[in-house]
Amino acid sequence: MAAWKLNTDGGSRGNPGKAAWAFVLQSPTGEIFEKGGLMGISTNNCAEYEGMIQGLAFALAQKADHLEVFSDSELIVKQLRGEYKVKHADMIPLWEEAKKLLRDFTGQVTLNHVRRELNKEADKLCNLVLDGKWVGARPEPEAPKTPGTKPTPKPLTITDEATLAAIRAVFARYGAAISEEQASEAGLMLRKILA
Repeated sequence: MAAWKLNTDGGSRGNPGKAAWAFVLQSPTGEIFEKGGLMGISTNNCAEYEGMIQGLAFALAQKADHLEVFSDSELIVKQLRGEYKVKHADMIPLWEEAKKLLRDFTGQVTLNHVRRELNKEADKLCNLVLDGKWVGARPEPEAPKTPGTKPTPKPLTITDEATLAAIRAVFARYGAAISEEQASEAGLMLRKILA
């Protein structure tokens, strides 16, 4: 059985500093999904965990069964495999969320530590997000305006199943269970705040 492949990354400029996460997911048929996002001030390790959590949540939403995960963070991979203990208080809830997501997969999931050069697509995407240069992180351009007409507002809804799953996962991390409708509203509020 062909496996889905997930490469995750996270980084912080300053450690702690401005941080971002990213992942690249490839389906067995070759379809590629790329996602990334800013997360405010954080550490490298927390950003690496966020990339892992977001990638796992997205893979679950895509109904990935057999998944191979690749990360250039030896610490995160070995903590999730149970080879290293999680000692830092900020990382414990992130580790717990990632472990919960891993348990939700119905098929086999393998966690692999790789060198940075073997994780270059996720690393490149993370840096583009940090630099504000990733197109996927920018708002959609507005339609040209015709004089004397008001632009038709786009309906404000979030229907992307993976985005809703990721928002719900963030709330779950802090002990709050929310519906898809509430996740959509939370996502819209975040878009307005960050716009």
